[in-house]
Amino acid sequence: AWTDYSVDLRYRLDFADIYWAAARVGYGVNGFTFSGVDAGLEDLAEAKYKSLKFGLLSGARFDTIDVYLGFNLYQVQEAGAVQARFQSSAITAFGLQLGGMMPISGNIVITARLLYDRFAYTFGDPPAGQTYDASSAVDQLFGLAVGVGYRM
Repeated sequence: AWTDYSVDLRYRLDFADIYWAAARVGYGVNGFTFSGVDAGLEDLAEAKYKSLKFGLLSGARFDTIDVYLGFNLYQVQEAGAVQARFQSSAITAFGLQLGGMMPISGNIVITARLLYDRFAYTFGDPPAGQTYDASSAVDQLFGLAVGVGYRM
């Protein structure tokens, strides 16, 4: 299972009546729960990433529907049980999205987007007396997200 909660602020510039570009900053929590975990790894059955998000979006308006492409960089602040177990790890994260939005009432819009998020670990040296089976790991997710927004 996967959950994604975020709060974002965007600044948007319109060009030639149909094209637009936007920058965004936000804070989000991505959570994953895995099933079928091997014995001894039960504490890693959940991953929870708390991160600052920085992104760029570019889109076009077709009648009342806006279609856009987006790219995000995540500055991970906390990674839950995985970070606790592999304390000297470095995390690199980014996201891609293809989406659309449509006004439903005044400034309220509904949104839908296909997304790909990738959280990559590079493990540091293990504590004395321990070994790691790998030097890196990746959590990837593909999803469809729907939401509601307010456009000024």
